[in-house]
Amino acid sequence: MTKVVLTWQALPQYQSQKVDSMSDSFSGTRSGSFTGTRPLHQQTVSAWISSIGQDRGLPLNLGEDGHCSLQCGDELQCIIEVPADDETQAVFLYIPLLSLPENDAAQLALTKAALELNMFGLETGGSQISLDNRTQHLVLSFAAQVEMLDEELFRQILGDFLDMGVSLHAKFLELSEQSLPSQHIKPATNSIIV
Repeated sequence: MTKVVLTWQALPQYQSQKVDSMSDSFSGTRSGSFTGTRPLHQQTVSAWISSIGQDRGLPLNLGEDGHCSLQCGDELQCIIEVPADDETQAVFLYIPLLSLPENDAAQLALTKAALELNMFGLETGGSQISLDNRTQHLVLSFAAQVEMLDEELFRQILGDFLDMGVSLHAKFLELSEQSLPSQHIKPATNSIIV
């Protein structure tokens, strides 16, 4: 198992504190008090996130905008999004894995690898790798209806998703170094997709 240092933090307006992590260590932040009424599915996921934080001595929850951002190591950021939309009632997880290089050959190699990894979802743990055309990032994403989850399953999915993101990021960095050893592929840091 890869040693992963996870940093939990809500979006930039929140404050950070250090705590122990799921498997290694992470630091976290919490949003300010939410005033108003959240839809039940947002309350549910926020309670699960809060429970994860409480296990580590840190109160965490979704921000007022339905987002919580987790910094994974130095280079990756996982965003948990729970839109207020009562029709969808889903939780979305996504990690911008890396920014595509300018070089067409390197772009082709990386997107080809992403498509190969996507086949049947076996290499991605059921998640998908996609291209965010707005930011030119390869993004690992996962979505589930909140009603299909419970807290234990959410914790498992989130932990597996974070591990998968770190693993795939390393694969793509290795591939990019092999295809273009003289070019540096930028990690997708501080890339919030909203």
